[in-house]
Amino acid sequence: MATLVVAGGLAVVAAGIALALLGGPQRWQQGQGLVRELLLFALAFFPIMWVVGRRIGPALIARYDGAALRPWPPVDPVVPGGAPSGGEQAEVWRQLEAWCFNGAGSGASPFLRPWRMPDVPARFSVAVLTGSKGAGKSRLALALALGRDLDGTLQLEACASRWGGLWLRLRVKLQDCCWWRARQRSDPWDGGYLAEDTAGRAAIAAFSPRRATLIVADGMPQADLIAAIETLIGRRAHFWHPVRLLIIDKELPSALGLQWNAERGVWTSSVPELGVVPVIERSEGG
Repeated sequence: MATLVVAGGLAVVAAGIALALLGGPQRWQQGQGLVRELLLFALAFFPIMWVVGRRIGPALIARYDGAALRPWPPVDPVVPGGAPSGGEQAEVWRQLEAWCFNGAGSGASPFLRPWRMPDVPARFSVAVLTGSKGAGKSRLALALALGRDLDGTLQLEACASRWGGLWLRLRVKLQDCCWWRARQRSDPWDGGYLAEDTAGRAAIAAFSPRRATLIVADGMPQADLIAAIETLIGRRAHFWHPVRLLIIDKELPSALGLQWNAERGVWTSSVPELGVVPVIERSEGG
């Protein structure tokens, strides 16, 4: 329905512009068969606008998937605002941020081919944030801080007024509709905890990101974790935006079957679709 409404509206606008250019103001004032010609021109433009509407319509009505994801806590005193200024936290942040954007591509489709899948080389990837048992809270706090930085929470909090926040939301939604626009570092992502209940597992099976998305799995049971990963792998061909799954645990998750490749200096997964899995260690005191 959204596609039809958008395509119809754009076709009428295009038809009106065409009539104005071809007929001139005088003919518009006389109204000679104006409605009939407007409809004919709109019908002529409709097939083209249908292609455009198929991209813009879903982007306009897309909403945060609260069934598959659980939002970050709105206010949490243990979550710092923005990137750490130095030390081990800053290095961990740098590695996590680099992983998020690695393979994310420009996110753009050709202007004249809006139906083409966007430029996203790595549509789904997994990383592990691990370390000593005593660093559990700091690992989660750092992941949440990164999530709040990526998803525009800090930008929204920086708005001086309610109208400023409304304009930010509107601007982001308009950017979602511009399929030819390259994604910018400041463009908000979606983010949240991976839902673990029955409804959440069902929602993951139909998950379709509305924009780049960071998902955090914190201490999930191994069976649930591997089931979620397999589901997301199966869905990744349909992802129009990059999806990143960050696993937080005190040990390396056995579900990933990680092995150290000394020659390449990387961790690789026994799950073929995952390949190299960044493992980022966070110590207790860092």
